[in-house]
Amino acid sequence: MPQAEQYNGQPYQYAPAGGAYVPAGTVAAPPKKRSKGVVVGVVIAIVAVIAAVVFGLWWFLWRGDDLNPAGRYTMSNGYQTFELVIEDDGAFKVSDTGSSDYLAGVIGEGTVDGDNVRYPLSDIKASTGDGEMTLAEMIGQADPSGVGSAMVDAIEVEITAPKNAAHGNIVGTWGLSGSLLTFSAEIHITANADGTVEAGMTAFGEEPSNATGTWTDNGNGQYTVTFDDGSPLTVTLPQ
Repeated sequence: MPQAEQYNGQPYQYAPAGGAYVPAGTVAAPPKKRSKGVVVGVVIAIVAVIAAVVFGLWWFLWRGDDLNPAGRYTMSNGYQTFELVIEDDGAFKVSDTGSSDYLAGVIGEGTVDGDNVRYPLSDIKASTGDGEMTLAEMIGQADPSGVGSAMVDAIEVEITAPKNAAHGNIVGTWGLSGSLLTFSAEIHITANADGTVEAGMTAFGEEPSNATGTWTDNGNGQYTVTFDDGSPLTVTLPQ
């Protein structure tokens, strides 16, 4: 440190060679402020990181593993069109758009099964010539003895759909199954990622039947499914 000395009563310090004298006690100049451009750049970078995190959570937690099947689905064979509408609260209705016939009920909470989701159905009712009837009433009408109606609570009906079906994904297994004690029936259609389709149906006391075909993506959630021994089906999924 330079030695402090007095000159004419004023303290001063020796400065380094080539420099000017600096009076003792002089406060150093404050550091220069960052330019506004640097601050704006930092803010933009932070916002970009936050946006990326939010988008990632939305993609992986919502779109990537979506178990909510709500939406409108249709299937047409060229002369008959069926529509399935599922509400956010699980209420569903399947109808033939060319008639007043329908089947309605409630879809329960889904259970993940690999790349698919299984949903139980309850409160099933349908339109009949005598008006709307519950499943118990329909069974009771077909079986006046009352035995069938007494066992209606033991009937389990379940549908299967691929994950993200409500976002236009057709790849996976679509199915419907029903069981009562040791009796069961099932129909399923599996759309493979390579564009092939495999379908099968089994029922108690019947020989299993199978079919194969292909599917193509027409865009905007619409697909054409063609079986080897049948006419093409046009399937439209929610987006």
